[in-house]
Parts: sequence; C-alpha cells; structure tokens
Amino acid sequence: MALRVVQVNKYYPPHIGGVEQVARDTSIGLMNMAATNGGQLAGLEGFGDLELEVITGGGGLSGSSEFSEGVPVHRLRTFGRLAGAPLAPGLITAPGRSKADILHFHFPSPPGEMASWFIPKDIPLVVTYHCDIVGPQHLGTVYQPVVNRFLRRADRILVTNPRVLEYSKTLAQLQDKCRVVPLGIETAPYEMTDEIAAKVQEIKESVKGRPIVLFAGRLVYYKGLEYLLKAFTDLVCEAEYDSSRDPVLVLAGSGPLNDDLHRQVRGLGIEDSVVFTGRLDDSDLIAHMHACEMLVFPSIASSEAFGLVQIEAGLCSKPSICTDLPTGVPWVNQHEKTGIVVPPEDSVALSHAMAHLLARDDIARQYGAAFKERVLTEFTRERMVARVVEVYKELL
Repeated sequence: MALRVVQVNKYYPPHIGGVEQVARDTSIGLMNMAATNGGQLAGLEGFGDLELEVITGGGGLSGSSEFSEGVPVHRLRTFGRLAGAPLAPGLITAPGRSKADILHFHFPSPPGEMASWFIPKDIPLVVTYHCDIVGPQHLGTVYQPVVNRFLRRADRILVTNPRVLEYSKTLAQLQDKCRVVPLGIETAPYEMTDEIAAKVQEIKESVKGRPIVLFAGRLVYYKGLEYLLKAFTDLVCEAEYDSSRDPVLVLAGSGPLNDDLHRQVRGLGIEDSVVFTGRLDDSDLIAHMHACEMLVFPSIASSEAFGLVQIEAGLCSKPSICTDLPTGVPWVNQHEKTGIVVPPEDSVALSHAMAHLLARDDIARQYGAAFKERVLTEFTRERMVARVVEVYKELL
C-alpha cells in the first residue's frame, strides 16, 4: 500500500516565485529521498512506497497533467487571476477528494485556504507558512477569517524561521502546533565549473574589472531599490571609499519598477556605474553571484519573508547586506558573521556597509566563507526534506 502525499500551492514552476520554488524543492526532495531508500521515505518505511502528487492552479481553461522533473503535477482549470491568485475553483475541492495520507499546503495560497472546508477530518493537514498576509486592510477583513479557520484545521504548521513565531500575530495562539523547518535548496548547481568560470570572466571583463555589488530579485516596491540607488550614489562620500575600487552596481531582475529605476539612475547621474541585466537564467545568475563582491538585499516590507537569494549567494561564498525586517531575512544572514544587517529604509547605513565590505575584502571573504558553511549546515534541500518527513512521522 502506498503512502500518498499531496502538495498544494496556487502555482508551481515554471511559474516564477519563491513559494513556487519551495514547493518544487520539497517535491523533488521527497522523490529523491524515496528513490534512494527503496521507494519509501526515511523513517516511514512501514507506511509504503511514496506516491506524490502536486495540485496547483495555472492549467488554463482545460487543465493539464504532466510530469515536471519527475514530479506528477495536476494543473487545475484556471479562469484568470485575482490579486495574484489563480481563479481555480478546483483548488477548493480537489485536495479533499485526493485520498491523500498527508495533505501539505503552502501558505498563502488563496483559494487553497478555503479547501479546509472540504477536507475530511481524518486526513492530516500540514501547512508551510511562508509569511503573514501583507495587503490592504479591507482585504484582511475579508480574508483573515478564512485564514484563521484554515490554520485551526491544520495539524502542523511549518515556519521557515524562529522569527515568524516571535512576530506573527496570526500564529500567536497556534504555536503549539508550529515546527521550525528552514527552507533549503539544491547545492550542486552553485559549484564552480569551467562553464561558470568562463561566464565569470566575461562578466568581469564587461565591467572592466571593477568590483561588482549585486542585487538579484524582482524590481518591485518592497525590495527597497530606491534606497539602494541612493546609498550607492553616496559611496563616494564614505570615509572608507577607495577610488581605485570604484564599484559597479548590477541589478539582476525584471519587474514593474524597471522604467522608474532607470529614470532614478539617470537623475542621480550614475548611468556609467549601474547595469540592468533583466531577468537572468539560472546559470547566468549563478555566474554573477560568483563574480560579485557582495549581495545587497535592501527589502523594506515583511513581504520579504526569508530571502532565498541570500542562501544562493552564500553558496558562492559571498557575504550579504540585508535589512533588519521582522522576518527570517536577518536570521538567515547573521550580522557580522555572514554579512551585515542594517535598518530598513536607511540609505546611509546601507552606504556605510557597502563601503566597509569594499574596503575590507578580508572581512568580506571571512563573512562569505562563514555563510557558505552556514548554508551547507542548515539550508540544503536534503536537510529541509528530512525535517519535513519528521513532521509527517508525528502525524502518521
């Protein structure tokens, strides 16, 4: 008899998004564990071979089913989008009909939260809680009761870092069912290869050997990019600024603020020192991480719940400069151990931090090496999946 695990999220890759990437890594990690353990999950050998399925939106008007990287993915009929969520009524009813032994949701995922109304009480429900809902007050008034009911129905809530338990008002009364399961990624793609080394050389030549300060992510408001541009402009005023190491700021990503940011760059007069790459494919992004001196992650809102890109840069032995949000971002990047943490919306502190790491490459290398060690210890896909399976074991 099989152990049937069903993952549920609003979208699944190739749709782009951090939660979608976690759903993918969890699914592939579970499949890999079973493949190396005689078809069964480690610690759950008595429950049968793993039978995994992903239920998600984004299937167009007719829906679709496929194998994505070996994972069975059922994309439900979808009639459009509303507030970033798929209009896929099947997300409400399909999970309860799935005959799962474990239902594993990724939150937030409306209308998935309404699925709890239709899930039999004897099916264990696990929720990976990525972040609190951040949005207009009227939306919270309508949606929060649905969220509360969904989370009360959950048997276990997986939070990605301990700061969620400290700051989340939504989880304040539910901490007895919460477990900390940090996110993790596949590490092999970040290893230096001849192909990546060649791309690194091309990148460095393209900026004439100038040090690279890297931002990687969507060009959206909560990334705090206006503060980064102001801080970068003011580097020349810093006491530690060295004109022989005049850096280039590379913005890797695309998004709705693209045109506004280009205008800001022109207005600040720093066109010769800022490069917009657009969205990069995985190998080009990894090459930029190896080529840079540091990652800068200046987010200003709690929508930035974890910051997987910091882990990616850490695997390339790069330090991070991030902001002290009430989320997992400054927990992932530990102040003066793996990088520097500055207050949000503080371009002066951001400028100080960049200047310091540019001037003290010995400290930057020290932080980068420590970050890589931290990632390999805490944030691998295998480590994340092992922790998830331990939670499954509590419920079976």
